[in-house]
Amino acid sequence: MPIEKRTYSITLLNRDENLNLQIQKNKIYKVLKEIQEEKKDLIKVTAIDVKHDSIEITVKESGNHWHTKFGNKLANEHNMRQFCKDGEKSKMFKWS
Repeated sequence: MPIEKRTYSITLLNRDENLNLQIQKNKIYKVLKEIQEEKKDLIKVTAIDVKHDSIEITVKESGNHWHTKFGNKLANEHNMRQFCKDGEKSKMFKWS
């Protein structure tokens, strides 16, 4: 697949106001780095802005399989399951 530059708005599906992605910023950066080091479809993160309940991110990618992996890794390997809607690891973010 060709490498494309894309910008995403990633919003939490769980609308609990007590959840704050900014507090988890280091975990988010770490997971993105881990996925990027796998050298599959996430090539490079070129910009990121972590907000209270969303992430604005610009990347170079050759596919979007890493989107699911991103939420799964945060939920399962970095103890962020409470950010998932109904506690389900596949229901953390809406990508647009």
